[in-house]
Amino acid sequence: DGLFWQTLHSGAYEKIPDALVAMTAAYLEDPNDAVTAARVGWLHIWRLAERARLAFVPPGITDDAVLARKYFEEAVRLHPSEARYRGFYASLLMTEGTIHKDEKLRRQGYYTMRDAVAAWPEFNYFTAGYSFSAQPHDSERFREGLEYQWLNLDVCAGAKVDRARPDFAQFMRLETKEGPKRVCWNSAIAPHNFEGFFLNFGDMLVKAGDPDRAVTMYRN
Repeated sequence: DGLFWQTLHSGAYEKIPDALVAMTAAYLEDPNDAVTAARVGWLHIWRLAERARLAFVPPGITDDAVLARKYFEEAVRLHPSEARYRGFYASLLMTEGTIHKDEKLRRQGYYTMRDAVAAWPEFNYFTAGYSFSAQPHDSERFREGLEYQWLNLDVCAGAKVDRARPDFAQFMRLETKEGPKRVCWNSAIAPHNFEGFFLNFGDMLVKAGDPDRAVTMYRN
């Protein structure tokens, strides 16, 4: 556990292989532990998601999507009520389907994601939106992902956020460390969760050709 969090919180991408050795060994020792299975999956997701940090990206990097999907599939099986696991699993089904041009798998992931959003919208609207952020800017999926980000703002604020002037300052008083809305804010687990959400939202708005509102998101 210590190695996992130290690697993640320090952003030590180059140490993912060492962390994977330790976490995979822990999983093999107790393959019925959902948390361990999910952490192996997270490390594989991270290696795939930040592959641009590599000097050379090998074609085999796509294997991380397959392995991450497998471990999150196990985590969902072991802990079916954990909506966060289901959201990551759905995202990986879509990723794997895209890699292998498997429309059936992509569709399965899409509807699994909708179930995950319904189970915990404060968490999985972002998971869904981020999953679609790499799609072409003029695609239906990218537009849908951008809409998920707006809906994420609404559920976290508990109100309809003004889309023309999405200044979030008025909602800062709602910060909490408890309940489902705790994932809208920073925590010991995700110390820059809040900043990361608005950074990604701003980037998506720039990609959509909307730099003015993007600047507001960056200020948020």
